[in-house]
Amino acid sequence: MSSTCSFFQRYYTFDQRFATEAEARASILAHMRDNLRRTLADDRERVDMKITGASGTTYVDHRPLYMKPGVWSKLAQYWVSEEFKKKSAAGKKARQAVKVPHTSGACSFDRRRRGGAPWQIG
Repeated sequence: MSSTCSFFQRYYTFDQRFATEAEARASILAHMRDNLRRTLADDRERVDMKITGASGTTYVDHRPLYMKPGVWSKLAQYWVSEEFKKKSAAGKKARQAVKVPHTSGACSFDRRRRGGAPWQIG
């Protein structure tokens, strides 16, 4: 039995009346991928604050305990690369250009632009 299969069986359950094992596995993998992306962004932000306050330290010096040293050092190299800096700058510029906030909730973007509340019709 693979380690992934044993992980799924240990931590996740699904009701066979509502999903097949393949559907459940795909949903769980998507959830894990999204959470890992957010976790890494949070870790990077946390380390950014530490690096700003402590002179002479780098990302490598602040590895989280759950991360293997080799993986963390590759992430640290990527975060200081020109490629990452260009992508980060482009992303910041794109987010600043958004005229309507992404958190529109139940109100459509069109209705938000017109100034209507979510409970208003038309």
